[in-house]
Amino acid sequence: MKPYTLIIIALFVMVNMYAQDFSGKYTLNTAAGQVTLVLQKNEAGTYTGSLSDNSSVIKLAGQVQNGFLQGKVGEEGSNIVFAAALQNQVLNFTMAQADLYGNINQSDSQVLSFVRSGETTPNLTQTSGAVIINNKVLSKEQLRDIVTRYGVEPKAGNYWYDPISGLYGVTGYPSYGFMYPGHNFGVLSRNASSGNTGVLINGRELPQAEWAVLSYVIGYYVQPGSYWLDSQGNVGNSGNNTPVLNLFVLARQNGYSGKGSGGDNFWSSRFGAGNSNADNTQGYVSVPGYGPVGYGF
Repeated sequence: MKPYTLIIIALFVMVNMYAQDFSGKYTLNTAAGQVTLVLQKNEAGTYTGSLSDNSSVIKLAGQVQNGFLQGKVGEEGSNIVFAAALQNQVLNFTMAQADLYGNINQSDSQVLSFVRSGETTPNLTQTSGAVIINNKVLSKEQLRDIVTRYGVEPKAGNYWYDPISGLYGVTGYPSYGFMYPGHNFGVLSRNASSGNTGVLINGRELPQAEWAVLSYVIGYYVQPGSYWLDSQGNVGNSGNNTPVLNLFVLARQNGYSGKGSGGDNFWSSRFGAGNSNADNTQGYVSVPGYGPVGYGF
């Protein structure tokens, strides 16, 4: 795993999807009962609504930006923000306290998968407290393996994972980071990231923002087609095992790197900056407007 690749991934935070109407009633079944989300679209194009359970009702308001419905939860002055993406009648609703820039604080975010009323979906998307990857609920043994290998317990949520490259993200969203490749977490769906570009990486269609950054790194617009990406950054055309470029090399060419006195590898580029130990097994990446992203710990 290379730190400058994490820069690319950390910038994949906004998705420009086709315009969608988020209005409607959505439900989520939990062990404590049903949670209901209601959204109404106003004449100005903004949305208002409520989030309710058996004991409380919370107001929310927002507007569509870059394909996401984004806004605030609670009364005026609330510091709780949300972002929602609609995929196949499933609304992935992420909320958390806002960071210094007014964006979702990823460190304490919560992802809820609501189903639009009148639609059906597999029970696993409504499983309370479960870790779901590629539409598969992880077993206790798989969760223990993650803790052993990464030293952290995964948060409950609905995720996708690419076993070839090791990329992962929240269902309906673009890439968020890297895991080790080769985990048996089920089959990656083409629509895992709500892609709309015709560019497929290991079978997953990229959303526009991810495609734009990939094109920027490579130096030209990536044409629609099917490509493969391995965990070493090599990229090639599907059906041909010969790599045509390496993303890690191209990303580093956009900046510079240098050796520190303690066996470290400080580097920076137009994407951000970071540091790693001598064999690049541990390090961090600092992304402007986001903060540090560690790996290998």
